[in-house]
Amino acid sequence: MTISLSRRAALTLRLALLLALAWLAGPARAGGSPAPSDIVFNGAAVTGCSYAAASQTYSCAALNNYDYFTIPSGYTVSLASSMSFDYNQRLTMSGTARLQSSGSLDIGDINPSNLKITGGSLAAGANFKIGSQAQTIVADVTAGSLTIGSGSATKITGSLTATKIAGSATATGAVNLASHVTIIGPISGAVVDTNSPVDLTGNITASVSFALASGSDLVGNINAPTVVIEASSTTVKGNIAASTKLTVESGNTVTGAVSGGDLKINAANSVINGNVTMTGDVDIGSSGTINGDLVARNVVTQSSEAFISGNALVNAITLNWHGRVGKVISCSGAGASGCSCVTNNSGYPTNGSAPGPVCGPAPPSGPHHIQISHPGSGLTCQPQTVALTACANAACTPPHYSASTAVTLSPGGATFTISGGVNNAASVKQGTAGTATLAATPAGLGTVCVNSGANNSSCAMQFSDIGLSLSVPDHIADTPQTLAVSALQKVGNNPSCVPLFAGLSRSINFNCGYTNPAAANAAPVPLLLGGVPLAANTSSACSAAGQNLTLAFNANGQASTPLQYAEAGQLGINAKYAPSSGSDAGMVVTGSTSVKVAPEKFLFTVTQKAAPNKLNPAAANAAGAAFIKAGEAFTATLSAVNHNGKVTSNFGKESAAESYTLKQMLVAPDPLSYPAAQNPALGSNFGAMSNGVATLASASWNAVGIFSLTAKLVNPSGYLGAGAANFTTSGSVNVGRFIPDHFNVFLAAPVKGVPMCANPANCAANEVPTVYSHQPFAVSLEAYGGAALDDSANLMTNYQGALAKKVDFSGWLAAGSLAPADKNPPTTPGGAGRVDDGIAAGVEPVSPGAGVFSGGRASTTLSYKFSSIDPAQKSKLSAPTTLYLRAADSDLASSARGAASREPALRVLSGRLQVGHGYGSESSPMPLTLRAQYWTGANYVYNRLDNNQTGYTLGTLSFANCQGKLQLANGDCNIALLGLQGSQVLRFTSGDARVMLRAPGKDKSGAVDISISDANNPIRDGDASHLNVLPFLPSVPGHIVFGVYRSGPVLYLREVY
Repeated sequence: MTISLSRRAALTLRLALLLALAWLAGPARAGGSPAPSDIVFNGAAVTGCSYAAASQTYSCAALNNYDYFTIPSGYTVSLASSMSFDYNQRLTMSGTARLQSSGSLDIGDINPSNLKITGGSLAAGANFKIGSQAQTIVADVTAGSLTIGSGSATKITGSLTATKIAGSATATGAVNLASHVTIIGPISGAVVDTNSPVDLTGNITASVSFALASGSDLVGNINAPTVVIEASSTTVKGNIAASTKLTVESGNTVTGAVSGGDLKINAANSVINGNVTMTGDVDIGSSGTINGDLVARNVVTQSSEAFISGNALVNAITLNWHGRVGKVISCSGAGASGCSCVTNNSGYPTNGSAPGPVCGPAPPSGPHHIQISHPGSGLTCQPQTVALTACANAACTPPHYSASTAVTLSPGGATFTISGGVNNAASVKQGTAGTATLAATPAGLGTVCVNSGANNSSCAMQFSDIGLSLSVPDHIADTPQTLAVSALQKVGNNPSCVPLFAGLSRSINFNCGYTNPAAANAAPVPLLLGGVPLAANTSSACSAAGQNLTLAFNANGQASTPLQYAEAGQLGINAKYAPSSGSDAGMVVTGSTSVKVAPEKFLFTVTQKAAPNKLNPAAANAAGAAFIKAGEAFTATLSAVNHNGKVTSNFGKESAAESYTLKQMLVAPDPLSYPAAQNPALGSNFGAMSNGVATLASASWNAVGIFSLTAKLVNPSGYLGAGAANFTTSGSVNVGRFIPDHFNVFLAAPVKGVPMCANPANCAANEVPTVYSHQPFAVSLEAYGGAALDDSANLMTNYQGALAKKVDFSGWLAAGSLAPADKNPPTTPGGAGRVDDGIAAGVEPVSPGAGVFSGGRASTTLSYKFSSIDPAQKSKLSAPTTLYLRAADSDLASSARGAASREPALRVLSGRLQVGHGYGSESSPMPLTLRAQYWTGANYVYNRLDNNQTGYTLGTLSFANCQGKLQLANGDCNIALLGLQGSQVLRFTSGDARVMLRAPGKDKSGAVDISISDANNPIRDGDASHLNVLPFLPSVPGHIVFGVYRSGPVLYLREVY
């Protein structure tokens, strides 16, 4: 059975995760399920299951989907059917516990706090599913297929294997890892696919293909016929064997040996740190780099700057523009000589010197030499562990020679294989006391030694019949450890050691010495044994005199004492028992060991460069706290720190200095849902480590959102080649949230005469557009970064969706002014003005007229409102006021930038609509003129600039003070006689609009006061009695008389009939 999740499906899983989070308090049990029982599979009887005591195995037809289950170490529960766990269930496993199903096994819905798997194994004949939520387990998983969901913190520690068996045919199944999944352990399957990004630690084995998604990290070896490392910011620390083809897309880094069929390195800036051995062809894209030797058939370096740092053994090679081979090109084809296989289009001459091609015989293959690291002493009754390194250069700096190398050690004659450059578990043995010289064969490789006990390069090891065997694990700096000490001796021909001190206490002298870094460079941090510093003073970790500690040896001759060291590096620890009196007087018993201590992690500190030097809030998403403006400078430090967060200043001082790789990765907006987003380019780099700290003096990111910085140890063998998983030092931090540097505000060009200008179609450059108070007008807004030029490159296209915040507008007496008295003018007896509506946060308008951002731009409709525009309250009216529109979001990003502010000027008027007076026949429709006016500060004047062609449908008229036959007996107006002549639409030309009143009818003469009103549009000045079809032009009544004719000579008069 094969499960494959596309990127769209991965997004769907994220939605499902969000829905699941809505009921994290735990859903009620459906259908009235019984109360759960705590069932422990510890050898006792379990209802519905049979138990085989010999194998400690329970066989169950099925398990209830509401009970709590505990499987202790050593016990197996085998299910004859599929099993899906409920959210409220509990599953606890540890040690070697095993849960297996012949069908599917789904633990993905268990509440993460109820899932406690700290060891053991899980197996499913069909599909195994985990990670519908953020779940963590430590277990090996074997299944027909694996579905690992996109819970943001899903983490599996253990091996993953997917295999499908159908009858007599065997086929491998698929493994698909959703984005943001972390796996610690090996993975195997047919097609192993990943979604961006994942974090994997362990070897990958695929029988068909493996694809590592963009932005992912892998520490481990890859073995698959076809391998694709997808662009970009993807890192691999381990060897890659791709028998058919390896594709390394742009912007990626591989640190390790590469072998297989064909190799294609796409442009640009991809790097392979290690030797490359291919049986097929190699195509290196622009700025692609191989830091190592290359063996291949036909090679092409594309234009430009492709580079092979080591030797190239090839059938043919084409060097296009500025393509280079750092060392020697050797032509492997029949009859080839010199540079006969080289096509040189690099622009560099073929004259036998760099940077042009240099050709010659192939250099010898294999490591430069073998380095043996040893403690300087050992016992004749047991093997002594030593570490082997296949060095690729004279300095033995990584990357080491990575191909398998078999060496035979003496004394002892045992053969060991060095794979990946290091073997920390080799050993030597000598059965007689005396000094032996360590050596590795075959001859010709050369042997170099590191004596950690004496802190020198001697290959001499002293074997004794009695001695102290010391051991302490390589560990993380400043974590409590235990130094184990065994007092052992050889007795007769016994092949094994026996206790020297059994059930006795002895005072042992301990001292230590720096191995790496050298004593002159190491930090003065003491090594503590039993809480006692071995140094004579605090200026050193070690001293020759050391300290005496009394140890109690048990019946097996074993004792221990606490050890703690807060720095990084490698130390040699020596022990000596040489009493001058007592029954052991004259006895000299010695022993030594070495220990490697690594930083726990890399720690970033990011700070705003200018005052107030704000500390990076490390926002997780768009809802997180704001940091600084786009384009604003920040500083950062990268520190190698110990378990308690203190800097390990020895990091970077090693004889072959350890270093780090740095990667930036976009966090918000999500690159999956916003493909146009780009990984950040900071324009600057961290420097080299100095006393455990690297500094980024000044950098900036001219974009809105959040990015992450991730640092990882370069050494693929772990810190100082220790190889342990926790020695692969790394650290990460989110940087942001970055907000826009500023907004630019624009008034839209006049549409249908709004805003008002002398030319209705356009406003002249020196003309201030004009609107009435309360009148809607259109604006647009653009978000920009901190670059000098507000062009398309500086537009904050990320400012949209959840990153775009609510924007409010205000009016100011001057562009860029910050004086409180200048805000929202004018101040009148009625109060200050205000701007209504704005830009909504996120993706959905929150009020009528509000717009949203898309690609850094937004448009909306605003209105500026004086405190009152009621014509009846002239003392509260505002004179024409010119103001400048300002935008500011909830993060305080603003359009106010002093003289650089882009805040458009707008003149605002207190307007009214004067209904004209008129008279005429009661038998004929009467034209009525409506005139736009504005308040000058002293009186109302005719506004000839008003050419508003929007078209406002006139709903109703208000009638008052009816006289004559227009009045009913009760004094009210006879509405049946009054009204508009059909449907009427208001459009203004040079300040006037005209409507037609219908005739009351013959003999229905009289007078009436008419206002333009609409009960659905109350004027927004707090007085609900003022109702107007145009809220920005409150109506003033006109007096109309029906049945009165104009005076003067009349040539002809006829009643309408």
